[in-house]
Amino acid sequence: MQYHTYKFVMSKVFQCLGLESDDVDMAISNQKASEFGEMIQKLLRDKGHAASAIGNIGAAPHKGKMVDTATMKIFGTSIDLTTIRTRDPNGVKSWSSDAFMRDFTINALFYDLKTNTVEDPTGMGLRDLKDRILRLPLEGPQSFLDDPLRVLRAIRLKQKLKLKFHPSLSKAAKDPKVRKILEKVSKERFAKELNKIMTLGSVHEAMTILVKFDLHGVVFKAPSVLIPDPDVLWRFEDPARAVGSVGLKTLKRLELLLYQQAAHHERNGLDRPTVIAGLYGAFLSSYYGHLARVGTVGTGGSGRKLSAMRVILRESVRTSNLIAKKASSLFHVAHAFHKLAQQFSKMNKKGHDDLALLKTIMTKTADALLKTENDWRFAFLVARALVDSAEDHKSDSEFGSHQHCRECGLSSISQLKSLETWIEKESDLDCCWEWKPLVSAKEVIEKFGIKGREIGKIMDKQTEWRLQNPRLTRQNILDALAEWDFSDPVDAKASCR
Repeated sequence: MQYHTYKFVMSKVFQCLGLESDDVDMAISNQKASEFGEMIQKLLRDKGHAASAIGNIGAAPHKGKMVDTATMKIFGTSIDLTTIRTRDPNGVKSWSSDAFMRDFTINALFYDLKTNTVEDPTGMGLRDLKDRILRLPLEGPQSFLDDPLRVLRAIRLKQKLKLKFHPSLSKAAKDPKVRKILEKVSKERFAKELNKIMTLGSVHEAMTILVKFDLHGVVFKAPSVLIPDPDVLWRFEDPARAVGSVGLKTLKRLELLLYQQAAHHERNGLDRPTVIAGLYGAFLSSYYGHLARVGTVGTGGSGRKLSAMRVILRESVRTSNLIAKKASSLFHVAHAFHKLAQQFSKMNKKGHDDLALLKTIMTKTADALLKTENDWRFAFLVARALVDSAEDHKSDSEFGSHQHCRECGLSSISQLKSLETWIEKESDLDCCWEWKPLVSAKEVIEKFGIKGREIGKIMDKQTEWRLQNPRLTRQNILDALAEWDFSDPVDAKASCR
């Protein structure tokens, strides 16, 4: 049997680029990949070794998947098996024909197990590897038309391995035919590549390339109908166009702030999903103030209106619902912090004498913390990134004037810092999402004889009192409940002081 593999070549590729490879790609010349996998499976079992199951991924040209692939593990190492391909109308296959159907020249190198030699059918792979250049095997867009997801893969490899694009690759990626066929790629395949990009660092660089290729509108496809959020006074009229300026600026600033925090060991326990949600949200920040109606499972139910940002992430990018909700929540709370920072600044000027304003600030701050919980400091980072982005866009027609941004609710960095310091050191609201009732439901029943659904209303009221005045004691709550008109708990006049 004749077969080739670039198992060792790929290891050498990554070693040359300062990385390790933990998987193997094997090309088979004269039989189906799945049949070859079954042979390996049988050989392992005959030798008394455990053999993994074989996964078969069929070709789906209409979705950009051009070749059958069999996957398996051998002694813990992931193996991808493919049969060599050809464009020959008569089906004549050769290693050269297969090489020119691969994604990049550095990925079109073969290691012949019989002769122990490296083969470079394109004549460019070894040179490009040495020069750290990412090049398509073919001139023109055909390599991307074979599998348009290769565009995202190229961006990811450039980002991960610090490679340079050959000019022909950039030109091919901008071809209108690539954009058209990219629309047919399954969203799940988008998600797989994007998730890798979002965890590599320099996300701003990757998204900038996507925008330069004018493919962000396909990958992050927005709903056809956007609905203005009635609670937001100002929004971008064309959020899709603003992504290329405002979105990239906000993303760049947020990445920089995260880097600065990491350098000072101040990440405050941020987990990966939260950071990814923030980065996605930053790129899509121009969609803030827009809603979209959804009716599919997993996006809120039939006829419900959700933030456009959340809908794009769930339906176009296929992120997890957790990441989509976090992104939307982080930016909602970031904008809420801007409004609160201005109100807090106003209250400080009055010397905290405006009790009604203080009550409003306490209530809205608590609501923001309950929405973000441990991530509330990250929401402040997002709020700051929005300000920095506005500062960088003072004269940008996409964003409007600096003064106009202020009128739309953006506070200053100093105002945000004052609010954050007050929440952390003086408000007593930090960790309010972990509070337990000072007076339990069982005790309310025993002391006041309340039953049924009214118990829930009373417990909610108790929480409301405490969020408005975190220094309340258990006795304060009991005294207030003693004054409660339990016949009409919704309109009760009782209060806690």
